[in-house]
Amino acid sequence: MELRQLRYFVKIADMGSMSRAALALHISQPSLSQQISQLEDEMGKPLLIRLPTGVRMTVEGEVFYRQALQILRQVDEVRAAVTAANEHLTGRVTIAMAHTQTAQYALPLILEARKTYPQIDLEVFDNTSSDLLHGVASGRRDLGLLINEDDAALLDSEPVLEEEILLISHPSQVPASSPVLRSELATLTLAVPAPEQVSRAQIEAIGGVPAEGGLKLEIPKNWIVANSAAIVRQAVLRGVAHAFQPWGAVRDELTQGLICATPILPRFVRTVYLSSARGANASEATRAIRQLLMAVVQEQIDKGFSRARYLSRPCTPPGT
Repeated sequence: MELRQLRYFVKIADMGSMSRAALALHISQPSLSQQISQLEDEMGKPLLIRLPTGVRMTVEGEVFYRQALQILRQVDEVRAAVTAANEHLTGRVTIAMAHTQTAQYALPLILEARKTYPQIDLEVFDNTSSDLLHGVASGRRDLGLLINEDDAALLDSEPVLEEEILLISHPSQVPASSPVLRSELATLTLAVPAPEQVSRAQIEAIGGVPAEGGLKLEIPKNWIVANSAAIVRQAVLRGVAHAFQPWGAVRDELTQGLICATPILPRFVRTVYLSSARGANASEATRAIRQLLMAVVQEQIDKGFSRARYLSRPCTPPGT
């Protein structure tokens, strides 16, 4: 049983409708229904009666609802206590993220840090892979979310999540077959970073060739070299190129139907690392923000805002 399932159930009970609750919670109705079914399986009793006009609670559901409210209130009280206890933390913390991670986690982290640690001055930087590595390794950035496993190996790094990379296309340019085979990717016009910015996993996915020291990526003439997330986005939206992105980084455009996502086969999966300079003496504020970042990442995944798999231990805000 998870806290999100309790929140989902309470919202459905309060609104009397699965569809209205799904809209309020910003998740799909099938996903919400699946979570409630899992909850009912765990309880061994039906908690809701599905009706043509909505839902109503069973006797067991009403008991569950009262207990769930108590638990959620206690959680809120714990969070309030943590915020009060950590208001003394001060200092400046800087975090560098790759473009795709900034799109998913930067704003939720900033907003949560304002609530939990109002005295900490947090700055998040959106960087290319090489700038990200240099910033963290030199100590100019306290923390970094890295998507290049070779760079992560040069730092003190912890794998925090695993995400599937999809082929992103304009609706008019979607490949005929889904999933699309890796062997077919080289025939498409792609918007990709410069070769030195591309991770080994991505080079392998798009046909890298063996070279001294690893793999080498030859950029075809019809591809677009784009070290800017804005350029990649415009190239896809205008239908002039495809791109590789995790689902969470383009969730809004996918939801609005502006672009489409096609799975790649074999699956293109990469690991994201939370890194710091080797031997760095992290401040108390940095340690607190590090733990908060991991909790935010986990929460975004739990809420369905990021379709990734969390790799680290379960996180709670510092001090709980």
